[in-house]
Amino acid sequence: MIDLCEQARQRTGGYFNAYLPEPGSDTRFDPSGLVKGWAVERAAEHLEGYEFYLNAGGDMTVRGSWRVGVEDPAQPDQLLTAIEVVDGAVATSGSAHRGAHIVDPHTGAPARGLRSVTVIGPSLTWADVYATAAAAQGPEAVTWLATLPGYEALLVGDDGALLATPHWPLPA
Repeated sequence: MIDLCEQARQRTGGYFNAYLPEPGSDTRFDPSGLVKGWAVERAAEHLEGYEFYLNAGGDMTVRGSWRVGVEDPAQPDQLLTAIEVVDGAVATSGSAHRGAHIVDPHTGAPARGLRSVTVIGPSLTWADVYATAAAAQGPEAVTWLATLPGYEALLVGDDGALLATPHWPLPA
């Protein structure tokens, strides 16, 4: 897990970092932005040969074709859109359910500029890492996300503005 967290730090330019600044001390190790997606993928390995979706706190991996709703972070009981996901993963990071829990590892301050980031792609481990890193980075992360092969993203700014990578799917 430590090695995987280091890979995530390198892939995200340090915006995902499991070693977080802690007031009054150096750092604390918190791999939670990676572990959930990784664990769900490990569980899904036992379902090979089946069509399924496996959801853990709103992040999911699917086999087959599934329509997946993306909630509005300002009104979590409402959807922004619904997309078709085929044999892939969906991860969302943001403040809608847990408040300002994402930290910019470069400053130690709470992340600002985005209410949520939803990433789709082939791996839930990496979709979850990329969503967390993008939320820490802020709105300019849309440019970085667009460079990740096989991944697309929808970002919701603090002001409610929507940003998306060029191939974010149209609503299903």
